[in-house]
Amino acid sequence: MTQSAPRFDPAKSKEEAERMKSGIDLRHVAAHFGFTVDSSASSANHTVMRKDAAKVIIGRSPKNGHWAWSDNTGHQGYVFDFLCEYAGMKYGDAKDFLRDFAPGVGVADLPAAPRVRTPEEKIAAAEAAREEWAALPSNSDVPAFLTKVRAIPENVIRSERFAGTWKKDSRHNAIFPYRDSKGQIIAVEKRNRATADGGRSFRLYSAGADIGVWRSNIRPNDSELVVCESPIDCMSHYAIHRELRNTAYIAIRNGVTRRQLEAIFSSLPDGMHITSAVDSDAAGNAYHSLIEEAAKRVGRPFGDGRPTSTDGGRDWNEVLASRAAAREAEVKARPPGPPRVAHLVDSKAPFVAGEAREAARLRQEEQRRQAQAAQTEQARRAADRPGPAPG
Repeated sequence: MTQSAPRFDPAKSKEEAERMKSGIDLRHVAAHFGFTVDSSASSANHTVMRKDAAKVIIGRSPKNGHWAWSDNTGHQGYVFDFLCEYAGMKYGDAKDFLRDFAPGVGVADLPAAPRVRTPEEKIAAAEAAREEWAALPSNSDVPAFLTKVRAIPENVIRSERFAGTWKKDSRHNAIFPYRDSKGQIIAVEKRNRATADGGRSFRLYSAGADIGVWRSNIRPNDSELVVCESPIDCMSHYAIHRELRNTAYIAIRNGVTRRQLEAIFSSLPDGMHITSAVDSDAAGNAYHSLIEEAAKRVGRPFGDGRPTSTDGGRDWNEVLASRAAAREAEVKARPPGPPRVAHLVDSKAPFVAGEAREAARLRQEEQRRQAQAAQTEQARRAADRPGPAPG
């Protein structure tokens, strides 16, 4: 009698998959496929790993403790999704691989495993962000990073559109508040110039905080909402497209969900349409699709406002900076004009003549005033003089 094959048990298969999602360090799997840790971008809550142009953020889900990831092209998921995306495996092959997986290459370079953030920790992080924002002065100077490094005009930063959406701290960082779908501040982002070693520009998001969205001021008569990948890109877009007076802005970041966008889009004034002005790269393409899907699901008109190859940059700040650099180069290239010494010497003559005319006019007015006063005084004395006595 031949022995029959064991029956497939869906419950046991699901239990095994759950154990793999929570028990296998996803960072070990990523290291196995050539990803290395970016220590400067990692924190106690997540590990950033890179391979060529790919960037993945790995952490633990607070809902179930599973290892989870998201990348710079808009993809996300658990360990099986990672293997399908970056190793080209199918689900069954990924499970077979994980059954025999043993951590090896690159494991020694990994930091301590990220902690699972509890709901209480997220609430505490949001409260800390609100306190930090409230403690900063509202009438601070414009951060030099925004005007000198990012080439954003000061009158744009101080415009009514962006009033109250940025501040500057004691370290001269530009501070931007990020909000949840209800408009409450849940995190702040700090931005500044690159460090002396020539790395990427300084960018720090509140530790342990949920993913929020930065917003410009939105008015009832606004007809368009432009979505960018940073507040700097939003301000740059506004500086370039000054004619868009009824345009509001939001900035999203890695990890934003379609439901977040749908909630924001649904709360906008009636008739307002959505424009995607994210970066023109792989990550931007993924964001673009996410924004388009959210807009269409809530019935909002949608348009593509990403920079093109003729604009001169991958994102709208690059476009703004390149145009500012071109104008500066043009000014420097202009030949000096002829000397104006003779004009400077003669320039006093009109002013001297004007001063003399003004002095003569003032003397004439004073003489007329004195004459009128004398006539008034004579009339008063004549009125006060007593008449002849009765006979």
